[in-house]
Amino acid sequence: MNALEENPSAHVFTVDHSAYYLQKTRESIGEKNITYLFSPIKLYQFRLKGFATYDYAYVRQIPRGLMFDLVLIDRPLGHRFGREAPLYQIAPFLSPKTLILLDDANREPEQEALSNWQRVWTDGIDVLLFPELEKGFAVIQLKNPAKMARFPFGIREIWRNWLKAKRAIRAEEVKRIKDES
Repeated sequence: MNALEENPSAHVFTVDHSAYYLQKTRESIGEKNITYLFSPIKLYQFRLKGFATYDYAYVRQIPRGLMFDLVLIDRPLGHRFGREAPLYQIAPFLSPKTLILLDDANREPEQEALSNWQRVWTDGIDVLLFPELEKGFAVIQLKNPAKMARFPFGIREIWRNWLKAKRAIRAEEVKRIKDES
């Protein structure tokens, strides 16, 4: 967090679906120039495709007109929920200069997200992969974040994803109930 100390006008937004880990991050880093956003996992729809991802309500806490310089997608858990949807959610806050970092880019869900992002952003995206890192890493730039395909997903993909998302939501609810008892 030295970058925040060196640049007092910088601000970080962090989103997590776990109140526990969000609090741990807050205790570790502090409050200065950081907005902590708790967003439980909910169903989210983008271009008819369903996702189990962050509740979209967190986006309303980001000031209108703000453009992110850097976005790190490291949550929600890729193997349980996938990391595709958060980029759709924050698209209004992206410019062609925004650097998007995707952790664990070698894994299948992240590879699928990269492929889908290339279908969604019709003007193209630049992807620099670092597969030699343990689970991979990607640096991404969207050439025109505002220009998205209207119907990038096929009906089978839409249907399968809704089933997968609903199963993930049910599993998350069972886990939450277990954790609370």
